[in-house]
Amino acid sequence: MGVMKFKRAITAGAISAFLLVSTTVQAAMVQPVSGQVMINQGQGYQTINNPIEAKTGDQIIVNPGGYAKITYTDGCTIPVNPGAVATIGAESPCIAQAQQGDMAQGGSGAGGAAGTGVGTGTLVAIGLGIAAAVGIGVAASSSGSSKKAASP
Repeated sequence: MGVMKFKRAITAGAISAFLLVSTTVQAAMVQPVSGQVMINQGQGYQTINNPIEAKTGDQIIVNPGGYAKITYTDGCTIPVNPGAVATIGAESPCIAQAQQGDMAQGGSGAGGAAGTGVGTGTLVAIGLGIAAAVGIGVAASSSGSSKKAASP
């Protein structure tokens, strides 16, 4: 494999990794425990009787006498009680609570940048974006002609 092909492969890999990280969608399992539990996934509320995967932005409601649980991919479980509308967030509520609690103590919050409120996922996305930009710059600067410019 030539040097140019290698550089292009590295650049394409960095861009792909950045896009993958930046478009990750939070998923959670909604477990109806009792009563009538409903989910809105963009087409209006529909009754659910069995566990269902929900994505960021989906809304869950429970009618009087009912109860449901939402379990995020990190194991965080939150209750859904009658009268509440629970919306699946972009990150687990447990992570958000841990970050807020850590920030109150002057810490970095779940491995993020100290005192900034920036989480680990954001830092990874920024790092991959920088790596992609550097890769593109290297590929662009070395793709030109090997002829040297003549002096005036």
